[in-house]
Parts: sequence; C-alpha cells; structure tokens
Amino acid sequence: MMVSPSAGQALRKRFSQKDSFQNILFPTSPQFCLLYFILIIMVIPSRLPPMVSRSAFNQFLMPRRSKFISLLGEIASEENLAMSRLSMDWILQFKTKSPPFRQTSVFGYTFDVNTAAAVEICKEKSATSIVLADHGVPNVPHTVFLNPCCSVAKDYIPKTQSAVEQVLEYWKKEGSKSLVLKPLKGTGGNDVMVAHNVREVEAGVMAIFSREYGLAVSPFLDIINEYRVVCTHRKPQLMYSKKRMSLVGDGVSTITELCAGKLTKQSAKGIADLLGAIENPRWVPREGEVIPLQWKHNLGLGAKAKIVDKDTELWGKVVIRENIGSEFVNQF
Repeated sequence: MMVSPSAGQALRKRFSQKDSFQNILFPTSPQFCLLYFILIIMVIPSRLPPMVSRSAFNQFLMPRRSKFISLLGEIASEENLAMSRLSMDWILQFKTKSPPFRQTSVFGYTFDVNTAAAVEICKEKSATSIVLADHGVPNVPHTVFLNPCCSVAKDYIPKTQSAVEQVLEYWKKEGSKSLVLKPLKGTGGNDVMVAHNVREVEAGVMAIFSREYGLAVSPFLDIINEYRVVCTHRKPQLMYSKKRMSLVGDGVSTITELCAGKLTKQSAKGIADLLGAIENPRWVPREGEVIPLQWKHNLGLGAKAKIVDKDTELWGKVVIRENIGSEFVNQF
C-alpha cells in the first residue's frame, strides 16, 4: 500500500500512547497483527551512474516513495530513532539510540510486524481466501489453478482435464455472470482480467500461464466502493476508500459527449475502454448517474484514496474478529 503523507499523518495521530510508533516497529504483543498492508515487490538497481544521485532517482522514478520515506524519517526523528537508508532507499533500518538497543527493518513497503508464513499467505490470493474462510471471515472466494508447464506444479494437476476445462467447470458450478482471472501473487491490478465468455477465459488462462506458475479465479462482483482498514492490536486505526475515475450524467449529454469533456492523459485509457464496451454511443445517462471509467479499484490505475473520518457511520460498522491476529500470524 502506498501511504501518502496525509494518510500517514492521520494514522500517526490516531495511535494511542499504547500503540506508539515504536510499538509498531518493535511489536511486543504476541497478538500483534497489521492486516491489509499490500506487499509491493520491486527490483531496484543496486548501482546507478555517478551522475545520478539517490534523491534525483527517487524524485524522478518514485515520487510517492520519496514522500513515504520522508514521513518515516519525520516519525523516526520524533521517536528518537536512528534511520539508515540502504540500497537506493529500498531498505530502511531503524535503531534505538540508547539501551536497550533494538533494530527493525522496512523492505520496500514491508514492515517487521508479521511472521514469514503470514506474509506468504497474504501475498497469495487463494491462500488468503482459504485461511480467512477457515476462520469464518467473509471474503471473495479465490480458487487456484496451477500451470501444467511448471515442473513444481504439474504433479498436483489432474491428467484428465486441461486448465481451461477446469476453469470452465468451476465457472459452471459457481454460476456467476463473469469471472475474474489474476496471477496468484500479482499486485496493483496488473494482469487482472475479467472474462464474459469461453474465448476470454481461454485468452486469460493462456496470458497468465505464459508468465506465472498459477492463477486465481474468482466471481466478478460489481463493487461500487472498496474500503481498506489498517488495524493494530485488533483495533481499526485508519480507513480509506478507493474512488475510481468516473463520469457523472447530466441528463442531456450523450456518453460520447461526457467522455470528450473528461478526456485527459490520466483518463484516456479508461475512456477508450468505456467507449469500446458501449453499444449505443448516443446513450444519455440520467442526471447524477455515475459511470465508472474503470472496473478495477487500484490506486496505481487511476483510483484515488480518500480517508474516511472516524465520526462517520461507516466506522461503526467495522468489526474486528476476535483473535484473528494471533490465529492468522500463527504465534506460539
């Protein structure tokens, strides 16, 4: 998850004295679990040409990363922690300046708060779905299908059906109008596809298997808003929604005219996809009708994060399942 300065400051302000920044970096409670952080894996070059400075590299290629690092630096200073920046700032280490000496690391956007097994479960969509379902936590079910070309996976695949046949059989039993196909460990909405027919299922399976050892399949749900909740010690600390780029009808303009008025560099792809899917270009949306330009809610694909204030009704609906932290993280 890319944490913006405003989101980070809101999170910092909402921590109680018990849930201080040091408690997050150096967790002492065996029940500790930080859920819903999306782990983003990136490859950063270990060396750059001498004329390219670290700050220039970060500002040019990773502006949001620079803000993230700056925020952590401010918090480390306030908490009297020494902060080391390694490998083009992809590895950050924090150390106490006085006894008892303690140290923790941040790799990319991954914090030292969960076990290695819990991290691997969270990174794989079908594994996350299985574990949540086992604990009775509502979730969108994701079913795994392995690539028969992968040597480590082929022994777990039936010999009597192709991968496409397996996915189609699942679809028939599941009964949804459309399917979503995605890499098992993908992030940011990359290579995520929606299939409405057999041809699109086959194309999706072939595309993902050309790069991945497996794929996850789930029913397509027409989700209006997606919300993320950051929790510590089984308490919600921060909630934000993902707002997709969209058009709003005025009851007069056609969908084509609305698209023309919204056209920007950022919205171009969404508008092109929308126009390609519309059968009647003369369609006039009702006044106030919202037409999303994208079906994905990913921030990296144009959606915007909006912090949900704690005094809203939605906060009262947040329920943290008892003991889910200790069960999910497998503390002994």
